[in-house]
Amino acid sequence: MLLEQVPRDARILEIGPSFNPIAPKSEGWNSVSIDHLTREDLVAKYIGHPGVDVGRIEPVDFVWTGGILSEAVPLEQHGSFDAFLASHVIEHTPDLVAFLDAAATLLKPDGVVILAIPDKRYCFDYFQPLTTTGQLLEAHTSHRSRHTARLAFDHFAYAVANGGTIAWGQHPSQGIHLVHGLQDANHLFRTWESNSDYTDIHAWRFVPSSFELLMLELARLGETDWRVERIMPTRGCEFFAWLCRGAVAHAAALSPQEVDAQRIALLKRSLLETQAQIEWLLAGEPELATQQPTAMQRVATSWRRRVNTPLRLLVRGLRRRSALAAILKTVKGKA
Repeated sequence: MLLEQVPRDARILEIGPSFNPIAPKSEGWNSVSIDHLTREDLVAKYIGHPGVDVGRIEPVDFVWTGGILSEAVPLEQHGSFDAFLASHVIEHTPDLVAFLDAAATLLKPDGVVILAIPDKRYCFDYFQPLTTTGQLLEAHTSHRSRHTARLAFDHFAYAVANGGTIAWGQHPSQGIHLVHGLQDANHLFRTWESNSDYTDIHAWRFVPSSFELLMLELARLGETDWRVERIMPTRGCEFFAWLCRGAVAHAAALSPQEVDAQRIALLKRSLLETQAQIEWLLAGEPELATQQPTAMQRVATSWRRRVNTPLRLLVRGLRRRSALAAILKTVKGKA
């Protein structure tokens, strides 16, 4: 699906294929891989893991242990790739804009970025808010090369599972539960700066329309020249996006009003997409629906109390003044 428009002889750079390559050399793809460990180390890491076939792990061409991604590839190969392929990678990057910059460095002028991205509605990111452009800008302008303690805390404090799985797609709710304890997340937060080991987390979270919005805003601000050429709706727990160059010129051709019209449309679509989370939750736990009116009644009652109490006091005060005035008038009349 991801490579349906990519010929077998196209030069593909696959980022982080690990034990599940999308374009394996063994199947005839002209691919080059970047990963955080050598093949031998990946085998040692994943051997014995349930559901992992370490036989699918292929030799790693370039090992990237941090820093600028493009520097892991020899200079003579920069600008030589037809496709930059990353499946469930972009959400892990400390600096998403720098990741896209690396793709621009490594690809040919007409090269394409191909992404498989987890949809936060259908995985352990369920309760996490969507990523904003401001968060991406903050990471990029600070040259972030390591996740922050706050991101690590949020990742571990709010990660959930549905039944026994952390990526459930459109499968019915089997009962959502937290994966990690609050104190575990707090311990990680408190020791984060003193721990030099890399801890893998989701730094960024998307639904299809929110990702499209981020790319539009980054391009309009001149932060990337990649634009969404095509986006495929979510299947299972992921959606696919194909990026091509030309975003800056495309965005510059639009008036501010046209850009804002696109932005508000994507914001609305993002909200509608996240509404699917509520529908999914209520389908699995219908008793929650009966709790909503009660909660709304509490809000309404609280609101009425805040508004009506001062009014009651005012009326009561006016009545007392009126009664006092009547008494004084009677007293004066008798005098």
